[in-house]
Amino acid sequence: MPHFRVKTYGDEYNLSVAFRVFENMDTENPKRHLTGHTLNFKITIACHDVDENLEVISSLDWLEDWLFTRWRNTVIVDIADPYLDEFRNMEKLDLLKLFEVDGTGVHAFAKEVLSYGSIYIKRNTDNRCWIASVECTVGNETGVYMGDI
Repeated sequence: MPHFRVKTYGDEYNLSVAFRVFENMDTENPKRHLTGHTLNFKITIACHDVDENLEVISSLDWLEDWLFTRWRNTVIVDIADPYLDEFRNMEKLDLLKLFEVDGTGVHAFAKEVLSYGSIYIKRNTDNRCWIASVECTVGNETGVYMGDI
């Protein structure tokens, strides 16, 4: 039976980003504009055997460093956005900090965190630990992406 550790990154971590949903570029669609949001993440890490400290995992500093670098005061743009090159140019001019992802929205963000975190955590725990799930919340909308359990 797996053991779990749940880490929550709420409003106090100030993971504030701007992103847009470009699928519908209709001028009446307000989601086509960049809007600012605070992201909250709930990350569940699992293992079959606890470590020598009787913990699932002792430190999540690596994850926090990555979250703060990628998800704080950042403009998030979908790699398929037709204006991606414009955002890249603004980053070159040091007008914004850009993070390119495969999709925008709570489900895509949860998947991005799980994908990055899974590679890192498996490598650094000799496959002892894995990320079981990631929840991303923006306002009253939550997306959940499940890993292995």
